[in-house]
Amino acid sequence: MFRSGTVREKVALILKATRTHATNLAKYATIYKLMMLMLKHVGNNPGKEGPFDTFFAGLTGGYLVFGRRSKKGHVSSVSKQIVIFGKIGPNQVTEKPPKANII
Repeated sequence: MFRSGTVREKVALILKATRTHATNLAKYATIYKLMMLMLKHVGNNPGKEGPFDTFFAGLTGGYLVFGRRSKKGHVSSVSKQIVIFGKIGPNQVTEKPPKANII
């Protein structure tokens, strides 16, 4: 968006990045859900979610979708941002403020 070029070129780049992001997110969600389903039926308590199932499902999905390089050897900026956000965690970024006591 802040690169040089025509408006048409900038819009094309934005649409390409949006499509890449949406595709990667759909792949991640699919892998995550399938891993959660599989892990739910394997382990000490079949039929119940284990304490580390979300971690392993997220780790697997994140590695398979965002952890790989392109054919040219580059990691996309969108993938880098997702990996950074994943390390921070959504709860640390969007913690809810405590409720105020209104009399």
